[in-house]
Amino acid sequence: MNHKSSPSPFLTSDPPHWAARGLSYLLMLIFVSLVAAAVLIDIPETISAPFVLAQRLGTDPVRALRHGIIQQVDLVEGQTVKQGETLFIIRSEQTGDQSADLRSLENQLRAANEGLRLASEKYRSQQLAAVEERRRLQGQIEHLDRMTGLKNDELKMASEVAESYDQLRREGLAGGTIVKDKQTEVSRLNGQLEQIKNDQRDARAALEKIGNDEELQQNEHHERERILREEIEKTKILISTRGQWVSQNQGNQITVTAPCSGTILRLHVKAKATIINAGETLLELSCSQEKLHAELQIPQNGVGRIKVGQGVKLLYESFPYQQFGVKFASLRWISPTTSTTDFRAIAEIEEESINVLGQPTPLKAGMGGRAEVVIAKRSVLSIALDPIRQLRENMASPPEPAASRTSVTEKKGTP
Repeated sequence: MNHKSSPSPFLTSDPPHWAARGLSYLLMLIFVSLVAAAVLIDIPETISAPFVLAQRLGTDPVRALRHGIIQQVDLVEGQTVKQGETLFIIRSEQTGDQSADLRSLENQLRAANEGLRLASEKYRSQQLAAVEERRRLQGQIEHLDRMTGLKNDELKMASEVAESYDQLRREGLAGGTIVKDKQTEVSRLNGQLEQIKNDQRDARAALEKIGNDEELQQNEHHERERILREEIEKTKILISTRGQWVSQNQGNQITVTAPCSGTILRLHVKAKATIINAGETLLELSCSQEKLHAELQIPQNGVGRIKVGQGVKLLYESFPYQQFGVKFASLRWISPTTSTTDFRAIAEIEEESINVLGQPTPLKAGMGGRAEVVIAKRSVLSIALDPIRQLRENMASPPEPAASRTSVTEKKGTP
């Protein structure tokens, strides 16, 4: 009897129960992790804008202050110059009058200083005279006060004597001549007392006049001093200007020197024998000691969400950030309006040099790249819902006009 045994399968078609349960747990864990990441993880939202480094005060244009002809120029664009270094020599016929003007101004300055000295001495003399006169009048008033007291005592005594003799005359004990003499003495003393009082009034009036005169003299002196000092200051300014010219001039030649140490960015006059006018720009100089800042061109979609004080990431083209790192700045100013498609903003940079092979390399005006302004941080879930918000806003309808709503209401109310 042949028995056929059924072959056992090499692999079972159903996975073990622990494998199915583990896989479901793994899928649930991944789903929960994705949901948690979408809610908890914030991604920075940035506004990207091109930027370029520029000097805070811009370039220094070197101008010709007199009409003339270029006699010497040995410069090229990109050349580095030091402060005080000769840039141009200009031959001008107008420089001959500078020395004469300077001497005239120096004479005016000396005359003004001498006038100020004399005015001060005169004022001091007037003050001393007023002090002496006040002391004399005060002494006179004190003397008259003492005399008034004495005369009052004499008058009182003489009046009493005259009354006594008048009483004796009425009793027949004294003659009329003696009584008349005593009354005359009383009248004399009254006259002297009145004169003393008049002298007192005159002395006090003179003392008061001295005070008024002193105030008037003080005001006049201060006004005179103010006028002279203004004249001195104006003359000093003119002398400093002319003096600078005279120190730079040699005969009919003007020496134009560098106002600061820096680099020549643009040379407007390159050849000798060039005729130049007063005020004409000779070259543009970038001073090396000037601070740099970053000028950003903010696009329209980001200008409404940036504000002063926000941080900025600077990605230099001259120094790739993958190798030299990201540099930082902060917004200092944002243009309230624009004449182009983009808005202008200024950011203060934190570093003015970058380490290259261990050596600090200074940043230069004109370097640029891309700036990223962090305006907010949003979760992954919020970003994922943007298409839904966009669809909702696209399907939104504008509100009906007020007139249409009124007509519909009236129709509904009509029977």
